Amino acid sequence: MSAPTQQVGQKPPSSVRQYWDGVISFAGAQVRQAGRAPVTLAVVIIMWVAGGVTGSLSEGPNDALLFQVGAGVQPLPDGGPR
Repeated sequence: MSAPTQQVGQKPPSSVRQYWDGVISFAGAQVRQAGRAPVTLAVVIIMWVAGGVTGSLSEGPNDALLFQVGAGVQPLPDGGPR
């Protein structure tokens, strides 16, 4: 196999051009993938919007909500579960 030949008078694409071609290709792939799972995408968007509206993205949940639904590791008595 030989190396691909370049046509005379053509410059190879710049690294910036290659970068943006990669970004555009990646974005297109993400849009196509999102089209395959519209319900999941809608749920994720709704959760992010709800987090932004309630302030949970920057401050975390309030204490009442954390008490109701929060999960955590309980202290282990004597170094292990009983």
